[in-house]
Amino acid sequence: MKKYIPLIILSLILVTTGCDNINPFKKKVDHALLEQQRQDSIRLAQEAEQSRQQQLAEQAILEEQRRIEEAERIKASFKYHLVVGSFKVPSNATRYHEKIRSKGFDSQIVMAKNGFQLVTMKSFDNYRTAVNELRNVTRAGEYEVWLYIHN
Repeated sequence: MKKYIPLIILSLILVTTGCDNINPFKKKVDHALLEQQRQDSIRLAQEAEQSRQQQLAEQAILEEQRRIEEAERIKASFKYHLVVGSFKVPSNATRYHEKIRSKGFDSQIVMAKNGFQLVTMKSFDNYRTAVNELRNVTRAGEYEVWLYIHN
């Protein structure tokens, strides 16, 4: 009889683990609840992504406003600008502005009356100084430069 006890226990374990409805130790899984939790998780992730996208859009708007205000401030302080690029697309102007700045120039973005964004190399408050610098840069031949006079 003692030989059969382990065999009986093993048989009971195999039978009860194979059937969900017979095993009294196994937790019942509520599939509807799991699906609802999954849907809630997806919804929360989508809402978080929408919120992040909205924050990025708001941040871009604020950056554009800051850049325009800075350009207006520059226009007020300097009248003569050595321009190295003119752009209709703001991101192109910003990219070129950063490139010129990385080369050590005091580059700014100035809004022209025609709606273009001018990337400057240097700006001056004196006409004679601006023209002399324009000649020097033109002689060097590294950049095509023109003088923009802001009225």
